[in-house]
Amino acid sequence: MMTLLIIVPTFQRPLLLKSCLESICSLLEENVNVLVMDQSFDNSSRLVCEQFPQIKYNHADYQNKSRAINEGILNSNEDVISIIDDDTILDKNWIKAVLRAFSDSEIDVAQGSIMVSDSSFDDAVDNNQDIVIKRKTIGRICVPQLFKIGCNFAFRRQVFYTAGAFNETLGPGTKNKAGEDLEWGYRVFKKGYKLLLNPEMRITHTSWREKTDLTAQTEEYGHAFGKVLKNIRHECFPDFLAYYIYYLMFGYAKNLFDSNRLIWYKSALKSYREA
Repeated sequence: MMTLLIIVPTFQRPLLLKSCLESICSLLEENVNVLVMDQSFDNSSRLVCEQFPQIKYNHADYQNKSRAINEGILNSNEDVISIIDDDTILDKNWIKAVLRAFSDSEIDVAQGSIMVSDSSFDDAVDNNQDIVIKRKTIGRICVPQLFKIGCNFAFRRQVFYTAGAFNETLGPGTKNKAGEDLEWGYRVFKKGYKLLLNPEMRITHTSWREKTDLTAQTEEYGHAFGKVLKNIRHECFPDFLAYYIYYLMFGYAKNLFDSNRLIWYKSALKSYREA
């Protein structure tokens, strides 16, 4: 029987974490385990986790989401790993959808859809049926493809060991604050793994940020993408050129009249140019 581990990294958000765990624990099956990687300064999240005897809890003495994910995976043995943000609520069919996705031996990674109440978020897998994305190349260049959703995805354990661990200089808790999912996703595509976009893996992302916070977050995401571009440049310069042209030059021109997206592009360009 296939086993699934749901990793929930968290930092100083006990109320959001509680809602997330309530949704997860209401769906648990015998072959599904939950691990909370808590990086909080106090014991508020630990006290929340004590209300759910079904889950495993680990407190880290650092604040680094990527490191927490890596540690959680390395200290586990389940067949499939899923990463879920602590401010999300799982749909009633989420676990069944994940297990069904990986019953197909051809699928290596799966991403789900996000339901949101705030139109400022635009990260949902917008389709009504499964879509499989494979590595595409032009000659030896990897055609630009990115993970859309870092808060709702799953992958086979072997993918982690082959593509490598999450970059611990990227993501929440680092000076770059985001981008760990994008950079890891690039390496996954580079290795030739197949990604399934599965709308049945649906979650609700709690819209807890104010408008000013969303603007700051957009800048952070752009900044992180600039750093991801630098990593791709060191990995494979032709790939870097493809990503730079497609996502920055072409994307910037395409979104000249979208003020929110322009914030992202300007922040990405500034970040990339920094030493």
